[in-house]
Amino acid sequence: MPEYDFPKARELSYKEEFSLRFVKLNENYDLEVDTFVQWVSRAAIGLDVEQREVHLGYLVDHYFLECDDLRFEHNYLKAEIVSLLPECQQTASSVWQEIA
Repeated sequence: MPEYDFPKARELSYKEEFSLRFVKLNENYDLEVDTFVQWVSRAAIGLDVEQREVHLGYLVDHYFLECDDLRFEHNYLKAEIVSLLPECQQTASSVWQEIA
């Protein structure tokens, strides 16, 4: 079938992808947290650090990769979940409504 028969999928913004990943994150499962940390520390590079989600990515990258302090990074991320979760839930919900 020709390519034009299918709608082109839109790319998610960093905030949208961050929110979808973040709301499903089980902070009690270290492997899941490690996977999220690896993604967020790479995906945030080069983006506007004024965005809370990007700023978190830079801080996680610093603690995880530069300081090699995995315990502190996990504790920091768990503390941030409380403040970021409501906004991320709203963003994730909007994305799900758009594609449903």
